[in-house]
Amino acid sequence: MPVHVEAEALERSGALYLRRGLPVAAIATWSRWLAEARRQGDPALVVRATNALAAAHAAARDAAGAESLLRRALETVETTAVPSEERVKTHLNLALNLLQLGELEGALASALEAREICAVGASLPLVARVSVTLSGLHVVRGEWAEADRATSAALAFTSALGERTLLARALNNRAMILLHAGRTEEARAALERAIDLAEGSARPAELAFHFTEMAHVHLQSGEVDLALAWATRALDAMWSDIGSLEEAEAARLSRLFGLVAQATGDRDKAVVWFNRAASYYAQAGRMEAWRDVSEHLAEVLKGPRAGAAQPRVRIPARTRDRLQYLTSLLSLSDSIASVEPRLGLHSALVTQYALRLGERLGFQPGELDVVGHAGRFHDIGKIVIAMPTLPRREDVAGRPQDERVLVHPKTGRDMLAMFPLPAEVIRAVACHHERWDGGGYPEGLVGEAIPPAARVLMTANLYVALTWDPHPTPPLAHEEALAVLARESGRALDPACVAAFLDLHAVADDSS
Repeated sequence: MPVHVEAEALERSGALYLRRGLPVAAIATWSRWLAEARRQGDPALVVRATNALAAAHAAARDAAGAESLLRRALETVETTAVPSEERVKTHLNLALNLLQLGELEGALASALEAREICAVGASLPLVARVSVTLSGLHVVRGEWAEADRATSAALAFTSALGERTLLARALNNRAMILLHAGRTEEARAALERAIDLAEGSARPAELAFHFTEMAHVHLQSGEVDLALAWATRALDAMWSDIGSLEEAEAARLSRLFGLVAQATGDRDKAVVWFNRAASYYAQAGRMEAWRDVSEHLAEVLKGPRAGAAQPRVRIPARTRDRLQYLTSLLSLSDSIASVEPRLGLHSALVTQYALRLGERLGFQPGELDVVGHAGRFHDIGKIVIAMPTLPRREDVAGRPQDERVLVHPKTGRDMLAMFPLPAEVIRAVACHHERWDGGGYPEGLVGEAIPPAARVLMTANLYVALTWDPHPTPPLAHEEALAVLARESGRALDPACVAAFLDLHAVADDSS
């Protein structure tokens, strides 16, 4: 195969993997593409491949790896003649990566640089993405005049492009600006349009963002009952997507319920939710938001204003308990990540792959919710056994050498039983090391006696352990890991899960 044809094939295959939500395969493929680009000595191709590879690392929640790649790409961009399109992508990707890391100053600088290059020449989709990113950064930083100008540009570009998700984000930013200016009816209209565009296409956490802002509109209008209704919709959306929930999203929701509790006169709950929001914002590096929440907390601690009327609205027990449990579960998950950050990344990646596998197997939405919840918390029992470590590769499908590891599925089951999670979630966590042939633990279940979600988790867990988790021994190549899964079909793994996982990685067509 000619060199340029091979490079193009690698680019297409990696893009297919990333569209399917398979970042490890995309990383393996685009690493080969980058090596090929370097052999060809074409700086533009090197930057293009590096940008793609960084995007795959970001999709795998490897922000540090993505930043390292993008910094190297910037060196090439600044010292060689590279097309403006690739220069813009490099600065934009770095801005998004720094935003994820909570480094707002650096993110803004990179986004502004991307905008400057767009003036020289860039495609409309790329210009639209840059404008929406810059608009959101100014809003997050509370730079309202700059946000207004950036959002006007973002609305113009996204409207011309006609991309629903980007346009919804731009409208959400406009609503936040209007709300800050006290123009609640205009903010309401912008959010209604944003929600209409986002429903049916955006991921639940993004929908929750729109619902949260609509709750703020009603709060500012004194409509506490409607604010509570929208806040509850936001909570329900995040609950369904808990497997990929991030600290900044949990912080935003906790802050909202703090405001609702404050408006309903529930001072104790307001203190609880503002405290949780402050903690999550600090973890996410969003210090401006942390200061804002701290000011609300200080106001609540001063006590109610003299003569202030207390609304009759009360937060229902179900909603209050669900938020309590959601943030408590996240705190449990963070307890592991704080000691061993790689274990948090492991759980996130296992969840991502398990969800893609469940979709390929035809799981219904409720079944996918079980997979997502169980994936996020499948190693939660390691808190109690004082072993917050990554699983050894040979321990995932076999019997671990350290007997303490045998306890963590049962311990996780017992911990999660304290929360109002579906029984299927708790059962999947308890059984995620059961083998198809009966040689697993803790119960030695065989075949279809193992819950379907646990079989999916076992498959995803083994693949991630083989290809991604850092260990003393080097990880396997993607193709080698697929061969291991094929050998374990009917032994450690459900044959149907293995067949679906291999099919998921087929690149003969783009039908998925």
